[in-house]
Amino acid sequence: MSKPSIESLRQAFLDPDSRIRPSGDDPSSQEKHARILSLSVSNAVFLGDQQIVFSPNFNAIIGGRGSGKSALLEGMRLAMGKGDDPKLDKRAGEKVERIKELLTKKAGSQVRVHWRDADGVEDHLLYEVASAGNGSCRVEDRSMQDLSSFLRDLPVQFFSQQQLNQITERGGNVLLTLLDEFSREELKPLLQKESELRREIGQLFTSTAILEQTDKDLSRLEQESADLERQWEARSALQEDARKHQGLKAEQAYIQKMKSALEEDFVRLTDVANDIYETHVDLGSSIERWPHGAWFQEKNERILQAKEILKDTIGQAVETCRKTVSEMFGGDPKWPDIEQQFEQADATFAQACAVKGVDPADVSRIQEIGQKRTLKKQELEQKKKERLRLQQLLGKMPELFQQLHANWLACHDVRKRVADEIVQAAKFGNKSVIGLMVSYFSDAVSFKTVWRKLKPKGTTRLGRNWEEIGEIFREEYLNGGYGVRTSLWFILQSWMESEKTMPARLQTELGKLQISMTEIKLHLSGTVRQGWQETQLICIDDTVDLVLYQSNGHEEVGRVSDGTLSDGQRNTAALAMLLARGNHPLVIDQPEDELDSNFIFQELVPMLRRLKHSRQIILVTHNANLPVNGDADLVYALKAQGGHGVKRATGGLDRADVTLAVLDIMEGSEQAFRQRKEKYHF
Repeated sequence: MSKPSIESLRQAFLDPDSRIRPSGDDPSSQEKHARILSLSVSNAVFLGDQQIVFSPNFNAIIGGRGSGKSALLEGMRLAMGKGDDPKLDKRAGEKVERIKELLTKKAGSQVRVHWRDADGVEDHLLYEVASAGNGSCRVEDRSMQDLSSFLRDLPVQFFSQQQLNQITERGGNVLLTLLDEFSREELKPLLQKESELRREIGQLFTSTAILEQTDKDLSRLEQESADLERQWEARSALQEDARKHQGLKAEQAYIQKMKSALEEDFVRLTDVANDIYETHVDLGSSIERWPHGAWFQEKNERILQAKEILKDTIGQAVETCRKTVSEMFGGDPKWPDIEQQFEQADATFAQACAVKGVDPADVSRIQEIGQKRTLKKQELEQKKKERLRLQQLLGKMPELFQQLHANWLACHDVRKRVADEIVQAAKFGNKSVIGLMVSYFSDAVSFKTVWRKLKPKGTTRLGRNWEEIGEIFREEYLNGGYGVRTSLWFILQSWMESEKTMPARLQTELGKLQISMTEIKLHLSGTVRQGWQETQLICIDDTVDLVLYQSNGHEEVGRVSDGTLSDGQRNTAALAMLLARGNHPLVIDQPEDELDSNFIFQELVPMLRRLKHSRQIILVTHNANLPVNGDADLVYALKAQGGHGVKRATGGLDRADVTLAVLDIMEGSEQAFRQRKEKYHF
């Protein structure tokens, strides 16, 4: 009640299920859900300064056209960082942008939300306009490391009437996005695990390329090592021949050098002896005047004779020595054979090299080749170890893919379970209101987006038929009885590895296009190989179909997938889904638009009454059934005054000004309500 009064008690007993608790049962003890405590607006162009203190349960914002109801909600959306909601379609986005322009038109405008989470922690979220058109949000009196993450994770949902339509648009698969939001906490660790697995497998794909290059390097190294081994062995086998050849050449060189040196000595001795004789000093004609001239003449002649004897003696000694040396070789019976070996040494060695296929000039490189051979063997062993490491690493690939597929299936199972819980929560008694069907790996749009990236370039037959080939694969996967325990990529990979595993109908369809699986395999393992590897790490979206049942809870009215639901029926199903899941605040702008009035009273109103105790609901509405029969805990009425939307009344229906506002705004006034009552004959 707004305040204790007789009218408050009367209102309480009009709605005992909603308003009355047994003694000692504190209603606040049941309200552990997150909630928006209040919304304040100040200095805005279109809205007057005001504050709404919300009930933790059901709140209805009402007002005439142009009173600012939607502006209040969109201001709340901006303050909570939900202004760039990806769920907004073009029409809803345009409306939000128009209101955002009004809210940010004036510098100094502020929208403040007082928030309390499920643990009782409170924050003040402020959207403030620094200059015209330039607004930003922040959390007051608190330092935030990552504001965007904090705002993104705030458990509150905003929906305009256009967004309700968008949720159930055929082919949009927005239902999957919504289902994932409902499953966020359960999906979060699975999506984190998927990210880790994709990164790990991606690294293994890189290791695959490294292994292939390693294999090429090994082939090259093995060939180079074999060549060096052959060269080393050939040269090693020639070592004895080489040593003998070198020895013969050394002996021959020694003899030649020795003979040359002796000959030089002989010539030098002969020349010295001749020089001694020929350079004898002549006494000249002046000897006639010497006192002892005759004596000196005699001595001179005897010295010259002695020199001549020396010259002849040296000459004879040289010839004797030359002859002795010559006889030492010529007279030795071994010399002819040795001399023959000298003459044939080069030819003999060249022939031995030819037999081994080695250039004689390279025989001396055996040490160099031996070093290269050793280094090459070391490099080869290192490469073998690297290949073994990579092979062991890549041995994890099948297991990681199994984990990835299991993770995808776990996400699918979470969605199915949450979908079943939503269906159960939306039931009235044993009557089903909606049904939700989740199909694995089945969204055509996300599949085509991925498949097109693998399309061959150019105008080849394969390229021209690529999208049709993808659709053939997808249809075979969905209709071929493969179940949900494996992915299309796994099936496609198995078909490429062995065409025998392909079903006959698939071969027939490809045959019509004159395309073989071999062509597809060559393409995917060729120029788009990296793209194909990346594709195998992408989970095609599940599809979610929403069914609306008739009031008997058994017969289908229609379903989203076949387009048999009207806009009103689609909105009916979407609302039932939104209200049936979660305990976080739900903010909806005019949910009754295009809804059947009977559904509003028979289905939506009881659902609001039942769910408002476990979550906060804030609705902008023009339909009196929602705040009155839905028993809104707080009604906030707006009116247009002086070009601003301002508060007219606030509180529960126990307040007279609130009741009057509801009558005027939603019933057309008390007189209009009375006239309708009289015409209804009751």
